Amino acid sequence: MKPVSKKLSILGIVLFLSFHAFLGFYTRNLKQLNSEHLFLSQDSIARYRDFQSRFPEKKVLIFQLSFPSALSEETFGAFSAEIQKLRQYYQKKYPILTQNEEQEDEECLVEIVTFFDIYKNVLKEEKFEFIQPFLKKHEKNIQFRFIGKDSIAFLLIVNENLSTFEITTIIDELKANTFFQKYSLKIAGLPYVNYLLDHFSEDIKKKVFPTMFVLAFLLTFFFTRNFFASCIIFIPALASLIFTLGLIQVSFHYMNMITSIMPLLVFVINLSLGFHLFFAGTEVGTFQAAMREKWKPIFLTVFTTVIGFGSCYLSSIEVIKQFAILSIVALSLTTLLSAFWFSLTLKESLIKKIQQKADYSAWKKYVSFSFSHRTIYLLCFFSIVGSIFLAPKIERLTNSTQYFPKALKIKEDLEKIQSEIIGSPNFEIILFKKNKESLIYEDLKIIQEIEDKLISHFKQEYQLLSSNHFVEEANYFYTGKFELPRFVEPYYALRSGIKKDMVQIYPTKEVYRISLLGNLINTNLYFEQLEIIEKVLKEYPYKYEVNGLYYNLMLTQDLLIKILVWSLLSTFVVITLIAVLFFKNLRHVFIFIVVNTVPIFMTLVFMYFAGLSINIATVMTFSISLGMIVDSTIHLTYVFEKEVPFDYYFKTTLVPIVTSSLLLVICFGIFGIHGFLPIRHFGLTLSFTLFAGAIFDLYVLPTLLTGKQIRYGVTTNSPSTD
Repeated sequence: MKPVSKKLSILGIVLFLSFHAFLGFYTRNLKQLNSEHLFLSQDSIARYRDFQSRFPEKKVLIFQLSFPSALSEETFGAFSAEIQKLRQYYQKKYPILTQNEEQEDEECLVEIVTFFDIYKNVLKEEKFEFIQPFLKKHEKNIQFRFIGKDSIAFLLIVNENLSTFEITTIIDELKANTFFQKYSLKIAGLPYVNYLLDHFSEDIKKKVFPTMFVLAFLLTFFFTRNFFASCIIFIPALASLIFTLGLIQVSFHYMNMITSIMPLLVFVINLSLGFHLFFAGTEVGTFQAAMREKWKPIFLTVFTTVIGFGSCYLSSIEVIKQFAILSIVALSLTTLLSAFWFSLTLKESLIKKIQQKADYSAWKKYVSFSFSHRTIYLLCFFSIVGSIFLAPKIERLTNSTQYFPKALKIKEDLEKIQSEIIGSPNFEIILFKKNKESLIYEDLKIIQEIEDKLISHFKQEYQLLSSNHFVEEANYFYTGKFELPRFVEPYYALRSGIKKDMVQIYPTKEVYRISLLGNLINTNLYFEQLEIIEKVLKEYPYKYEVNGLYYNLMLTQDLLIKILVWSLLSTFVVITLIAVLFFKNLRHVFIFIVVNTVPIFMTLVFMYFAGLSINIATVMTFSISLGMIVDSTIHLTYVFEKEVPFDYYFKTTLVPIVTSSLLLVICFGIFGIHGFLPIRHFGLTLSFTLFAGAIFDLYVLPTLLTGKQIRYGVTTNSPSTD
């Protein structure tokens, strides 16, 4: 590889910087979008879309206003006036949809539903003087308790044709509404949870990115002692992040809470690669000489890292598959671009200046020894045994409301609204006859028994919505009895008086739908409750299907452990095969396996004691970290096999390993200060795994390779043994 001429170097540098400056401008408005399908598997997405095709659903936001004192006629009147203003505003901003011939009424893209809208058939007027006595008389029997002693709520129903970004605008406008700001406004509903996910994911770009850039540059400057050299190492890493953002923009048009991690990962990996190339170059004279000397371990480290990231493709969760594809492309292309940059900038004249300033001799005493066999055995034993007992106790966190900072009390606010007003549709149950015949009224009466049993099993945990329940409530207002009419004619007469949007999605002919609404829960409790539901359903002569968004989400989340194990095993198998081909020595392969798997066991112990969880983000860390921690093992083993002098070993291998490891551990540790739980746990888990991997590479690997505890003389080139 011949050195590049000065003119070509300058031209190459200008093109490199111009290209990434263009990408930076191109991605400046890259936004966050966390859809409801984000954490579903491909099978779950197909199943849920089938459910939506049969039961068209709209997105529902729940707003609750809390007043400083009891609700009065004055505050109720002000609320009603504000709602009327909002309706007029939405009618102007969001045009009326043209409906097909089968539909009688036109439909607005954004509809506000109040207490009066639901019960207007039994209320005379939307006035407090009529609503107050109605509430006192029927409080225990009405299904929708939108009005409390000091609070009032309303629904905002959004048509599916409205984009996520338009829904975000609606929420922002309502939060900024002058009237609502006077009182305590709480919001719930799936669109709001996605809104919060977008907000906290966007926070990574606004806060974590700049913090990591500043810290990474300061660490680079500390390690090199030269501003110009720091820029040479830092620029390709920053460019790799911009390049990855460009890939996301072109491929997906937006980021989500998983793909937003990718640019940072690519950034620190390229920065680490830069350290290896830089320090090797300063020792051997030029970039070209460094590549001749270390191309093999560098290629293998990049390849194994790509394997670790790419193994996530085995996941059945669509967003993790996207992460895997993106990482393979981003890491492969950005490492080539980084190598291109160093071929242009890492010149002999610069290296001479660096060699005069940088002095790392004080570090030698910290890396000139290895652990004894006894220490290594104890570390391995306690790590493996501890993980066997503690790993099953690590919490699996699938409830997205637990992802947000506790201090903001988002989870508590969401649960309060879901308990008091309307919950999340955790279970969607569809019943139909085994012979596929139409349901008759006698079937509806039998189904009523099923509903009563479900209510008795879950008591106050769930609110049940169904055609029968709507009719029972309507019958109560006419007869004073909360029960079904004796005959079919009054049943459908009562049903016809109920709000059409509600009854249309709860059919009674070919199939019958039951919704159980409650607070969002974790996987274990969900499947315990599902087992109870299925036990009740099996007592009756009907076929049943459980579906809905939350059901499919739980099915996917239940696969988290399987995803973790399969991605980790696939990474392990491929990397082990690479080690066999690279080392061609079974003893070295065995050592390679021990040094790189025990840190994973240590991490599981750490996760338990640190209170970390297995969630949608941390499920990827083990295969990713395994792909990363083998890098140093490859570099060290490669140098040990060559039996080079300690000073050369120290300058070309130990210094870049120590600096890059410190950089990776600290940079990913920054994630730990982020308030968003998946990102925080991901960063801390990955940071600890890389730290444990560095300890094993620096202090365990030498002992296992040489067969004895070693101690290098810090002033001579020859090693001594204890």
